[in-house]
Amino acid sequence: MRCSMNWRAEPRSGRWWCLELLATAFSVTFIGSFLTTRYRASMVKLEPQRLIRWTPCREAEDKAPSFGDLKISSHRHQRLAVSLPYHEGKLHLDFKDVRAFKTIWDGDADVFLTTDQSNRPEGSLFKVENSHWLWSGQFTLDIESSETCSDAPWEHFYIVSAERCLQIVARDDVETLWFAGVWSGEPGSWKFAPDLDHLKKT
Repeated sequence: MRCSMNWRAEPRSGRWWCLELLATAFSVTFIGSFLTTRYRASMVKLEPQRLIRWTPCREAEDKAPSFGDLKISSHRHQRLAVSLPYHEGKLHLDFKDVRAFKTIWDGDADVFLTTDQSNRPEGSLFKVENSHWLWSGQFTLDIESSETCSDAPWEHFYIVSAERCLQIVARDDVETLWFAGVWSGEPGSWKFAPDLDHLKKT
């Protein structure tokens, strides 16, 4: 007894070919984007990170490094306000477009950024060149969308105080205010008295 079966594949509809073409195009785009990002990350990691002094405010440019601890607050979505004490006054930084931030206390290890006190430039405000945190894969979509939708790239900011450091991934869109004044008290209970004569002049 012989059994034979004849069958014929149904022709694919135009809609099927269209969906298949879109799926192929998406796969090629996704893989290309992934490989490009990984390639860029590998290229950046080959180069060491470097701290570059950042001077967002002319009044604080020649001031000595900060003392005491910084204050952090966030009252709006993707906004971060940082207050940094100096012996000559107080610097207020308002980051308007923030993706992430973290604080590292003295003595704690940092996965992406290790700094030697003897090699670190003098100052309290820095940007990190060739940031490994930026290219760690945590901000891939942000970096890619920034290349097509914005002229302002994401940057890695590094702020140092006496007790800890603050690291921020944000755009370079920062509003700065300088308040001249005098600090009194002791660690943990510092009090700030603004220079009223300076306020009248400004």
